[in-house]
Amino acid sequence: MPWVFWMSTMLFLASLPCYLDIGWRLTVTFKILAPHRTAQMRLLLVVISLWYAAFPLACQIAYRLRPTGLVNSLLNGHPASDFTLAYPCWLIVIVAGYNV
Repeated sequence: MPWVFWMSTMLFLASLPCYLDIGWRLTVTFKILAPHRTAQMRLLLVVISLWYAAFPLACQIAYRLRPTGLVNSLLNGHPASDFTLAYPCWLIVIVAGYNV
């Protein structure tokens, strides 16, 4: 498994408890501040959570199924995969680690 795939998966698993704690605190805060919009805020947190998990999942799928185009775009830094998957994932890892 390439180093990028391995490290993104390990950092995802290591930062997952911190991220879940932040998500729980945000859910409670949204319930207090805007009780009429709780469902919308919960949906927003789920979408952000799925986006956070998209890069490690794409890395695992690319490694297991070995489609060369996906592996090359993830490894070689294709701008589309960087801006939509890699950068948001690393940003969320940094924010979650900072808020612990």
